[in-house]
Amino acid sequence: MPVRSIRYWLCSGGEARTELGGHGTFVLVDAHLTGGASSHPAIINQSTMWVRNITQSGYGKAIDNQSGSGFDQSGTHVDEWSSHAVEKLWTNSIDESLNLPVRNTPEIPWDDLSDWGKWNAFGGSTDTEKLQNAIHGGKSTIYIPNGDMPVIDGTVYIRGKVRRIIGCEDVMKGVGVLKCVNGEHAAVIIERIEGEAQGSWAPSVEH
Repeated sequence: MPVRSIRYWLCSGGEARTELGGHGTFVLVDAHLTGGASSHPAIINQSTMWVRNITQSGYGKAIDNQSGSGFDQSGTHVDEWSSHAVEKLWTNSIDESLNLPVRNTPEIPWDDLSDWGKWNAFGGSTDTEKLQNAIHGGKSTIYIPNGDMPVIDGTVYIRGKVRRIIGCEDVMKGVGVLKCVNGEHAAVIIERIEGEAQGSWAPSVEH
């Protein structure tokens, strides 16, 4: 769950608490937390958390970490911090991010229902083919009803008029790839769908 530019103020103390179960990760960037009590931390983390560029005032410490490495974060400003040890491919790589700009998620307009197409309504012998055919079907929104759980084992190219694939809180299985290529829109959103791992892999997204 990424959160940006949060402004959190308390007139009588308290703390911001992250409690994410399962495999959730909470990402917080460009935040200012103020108005707390010196007996409280600004953030209590009980899951997996990564922050960049946060400031706090009035609290006893910035982060009370109760998960992962167990390292707290004191002070009024945090440049970058991770609740768990940093994993990297090469031992000589730096532990910090590249501090690249984080652009806001673009707003994708909602299409009229006449421009919605069901993922398996355009034919095909496999779920991968059905989804690809739906993308080629001329609709700008492709929806996957809850409970359908398509299995994507090949590459699906997102192009043409499609600018939204919405899963209706469904699950996508398989080891395939959803690959965004040159389409009519500058941005495509894939939302409300969870990837379920098959073995060691789950469907992934490339662009």
